[in-house]
Order: sequence, then structure tokens, then C-alpha cells
Amino acid sequence: MKILLTSDWHTDAVNGVVTSMLALAQGLERRGHEVRLLTLSHGGFSFTDGNIYCQASHSCAFIYPKARFALHLDQRLFGEIVAWKPDIVHSQCEFSTFPMARRIAAATGAKLVHTFHTDYEHYVGYCHVPHFLAKAAARVIFRRAARRADALVAPSVKTASLLPGYGIMKEAHVIASGIQTGRFEERPAEAQRAWLRHSYGIGDDDFVLLYLGRIAAEKGLDRLIEDIAPVKRQRLVLMIAGGGPWLEMLRQVVEKVRPEVRVILTGMVDPGATHDIYHLADAFVMPSTSETQGLCLIEALASSLPVLCRRDKVLEGVVEDGLNGFVYDDGASFIRALYHLMDDREDRLAMATSAGRTGMRYGEMAFAGRMEALYLSLLGRNAASREVAV
Repeated sequence: MKILLTSDWHTDAVNGVVTSMLALAQGLERRGHEVRLLTLSHGGFSFTDGNIYCQASHSCAFIYPKARFALHLDQRLFGEIVAWKPDIVHSQCEFSTFPMARRIAAATGAKLVHTFHTDYEHYVGYCHVPHFLAKAAARVIFRRAARRADALVAPSVKTASLLPGYGIMKEAHVIASGIQTGRFEERPAEAQRAWLRHSYGIGDDDFVLLYLGRIAAEKGLDRLIEDIAPVKRQRLVLMIAGGGPWLEMLRQVVEKVRPEVRVILTGMVDPGATHDIYHLADAFVMPSTSETQGLCLIEALASSLPVLCRRDKVLEGVVEDGLNGFVYDDGASFIRALYHLMDDREDRLAMATSAGRTGMRYGEMAFAGRMEALYLSLLGRNAASREVAV
């Protein structure tokens, strides 16, 4: 098949949409399909870079930080894509590139698939317009995408359950997004791991509880600081890695609460180095209940890290309490689970092994295989007839 993936974001951004799309592209290519991408350039000119079409765009940071928009698809790019004649156009964003995806599908007869990656209810606080207008606009945009697509995809049951709230009654296929697992399963040499820990001022005997992801209000990091504040363990280090709009506010929260444990705020991490950050830790924490899937959680599991997560519907079928990590409801259950991970090394190592097995279920080949089956069904082809060497 020829498959065009479209997204407003590409490798210039670090988020779940980009992570998922790149894993899907790699997996589909490994399964023998021809994949191309359509995204927005970071300037007022359009160009083609290998298998990537970059549409000229303009900043709309006045609406959302670092966001860009384009009102139409460059005629030259449109001609190139139509001449290529994709079988499937798979949209990953509801904004600028969705109308482009719809136009391409209509011109080529391709089937149009759309994945709902984000619950925008949690992001209206960043929009520099009144919240009620942002929420209303999100609903209109979501409904438009649902109405025009031949098939809808949600990365979790939780996300699918949110769609009726946007007025979308069409059933979504629940297909968990994947990651490029090869980057995370290979553990660095102990000498390299020790060097990296020391570069952050972490001792050999310290226990590192890691959060890696976007630093934003909806991620629950202020609550995490409050939950960990009473813990009196000198060797415990809470490492919060990442950048985002709430980083300075988080520094103020840490200063105000003054937890007993050491807190390291790394700031933005090079995307190419995130696998090393996971491997310097002993356990991973996810305090957020705003995720539609939580690919950082999947990356942590693939890195064989036991996880400690605030209870949320998105964890169902992923975090098995007491097997690959713990689910907590409040500060008291958080501390009990944390102490267990710190004190029972044998059980923690067993959980690490289970975590690694869980993470491998979300590799790019398995992800692409699930999506491939949907594509083939839309095209009226038999997925069972395909044999792929993995």
C-alpha cells in the first residue's frame, strides 16, 4: 500500500503525536509499505525533503505556544502527492493538515483515516482566547474530522469514551499507539550509566524516581511534589526531566513545598538522549490523569522501569498492580508503593522484567500491524493473506 501520514507537527516537536507517527511510519515501511509524510514547514515556503512534504506555514503562537497554521496546500505539493496516488491518507491532527488530508483523499479516491490523539479540554488554558470559545472551537473541529473520515482511531478506551462528549457518535477503532522500542530496550553499559548519574550529581546508592515528559499544569506535578514531600529517605532523588510552559511555576512549587527529598529539574532534554535518561532511573512516576494514552509511560516500561502511576482509566490493561508497577490513589498509597520499590530490591527487579515485557507489546511492528489490518479492511482486502517477516 501507499500510505500518506499527515500532521501539523513533525520532528521539530516532542510530543506523543510525533512519537506515534514516526513509530507507525517505521513499522509500516518495515512491513513493506511505501510511506510518505505531509507536515508544516517552519517558514513561509514549501518544499519536499525525501519522503516528507513540508507545507509553508505561519506562526499562531498567539493562540497556542509554538503552534503554526496553513490555510491551503501548495499546488505543487498537491500535484506531487496526487500523482503518487496514495491508497490511505491517515491524519494525525485536526487542524491545518486535516483539510489537506481530506482534499488529497477526495482527489485520489484514498480512504481517509483519522486518529484522535489529544483531549483538548486539558489544553484550553494555554490558548490566548476565552476558554469557552476554545472549547467550542475544539468541538466543531473534532466533529468535522469525525464526519469526513472513513474511519476513526482512538489510542485507548479512555479516549474513545471521550468522543461522545464532543458530539461524535461514530464508533472509533481502539488501536494503541506504539513506539520505536529498539531505542529503549538496550541498556547502556554500567560505566556509562554511572557516568550519566554522576553528571546529574546522583550517587551510586541513590534511588532515582523519574518523571520524563512535558512540564505542564495538567500533568499533576504539583500534586506529585506534595505527595513526596513527607518522605524522609536521604537516598531518594526525584528527577523531573523535560521542558514546557509550567517549568518556572514548578520551580516555585518545589521552593514553596520544600520536600525532604532531593528534586532535580533538568529542563529540556535532547530527544535523542531520552533513552539514556530512562536507564539512569530506578522507577518511573506518572502523576497525570490527563493522558489519552501516555507514551512516556510506554517508553519507561520498554526501558524495564517499574512504574508508579496515579489511578486513571488509561492505565487499564497496561499497568498491572504489583506486577510491572503500582497504581496509587492518594499520598498515603503513593508512599507505601514507593517504599516497597525502594526497600524490596528483589521484587523491584522482577517488576522491571515484567515492565520490559509489557513495553515490547507496543513496538512499532505490532502497532503497524494493527493499523495495517484496519487499512486493508477499508480497502476490502484480506489482512490474513499478508505474510511479513519481522
